Amino acid sequence: MRSTYPTARFLAIAACGEFTEPARDYVRTREVELFYISKVNIVKAFEKLGLIIDYPDSMSEADKLGLVNKLDELLTTDAKNAAFEELKKTVGLGSFRAFQTKISSSLSAMPQEIRLFVLTRTGPVVFQTTDEVRKFLYSDIDWSELGDAECEYVYDVIYTDGSEFSVTASGIDELKELHDQVETLQRHMSNLCE
Repeated sequence: MRSTYPTARFLAIAACGEFTEPARDYVRTREVELFYISKVNIVKAFEKLGLIIDYPDSMSEADKLGLVNKLDELLTTDAKNAAFEELKKTVGLGSFRAFQTKISSSLSAMPQEIRLFVLTRTGPVVFQTTDEVRKFLYSDIDWSELGDAECEYVYDVIYTDGSEFSVTASGIDELKELHDQVETLQRHMSNLCE
């Protein structure tokens, strides 16, 4: 996920229900934080309010539809809020606060080192023999004579929490835009933490 969203400071999935161990491991190995609540706890929270959200697999389609229609009727905003309060009691408010703290600490980590790289690539120098290569490498090479160069820019950041990302930009304008985004997030999080 980091390679898909390199500038994202925090990636997370709130997984509720049946989420297998291999699925949880897969998410974690992608550097995505996981907030998981089991199906049992979710069902209990709704049942305490008289709301049935689970059914046996063997239930007929007509009965399932009836269950859904009844739930749709009863699932008001107040009922949703009450179910959430029950869920907090069951799972523990500390679980929600801990995840909130994890998000906050990740987003408020400040850049400690920013490295900019310029990668230059020229057209190939072609040789016919290893002897020609040796002569070339052991001579005074003027790389500017090797043709038009293509440049790539790399923006590398290491944060106080140890996380880092590296983005390749096609031009200096893209590099500036990326840096503006990093600065904007830094200012915003600094203001929130004051």
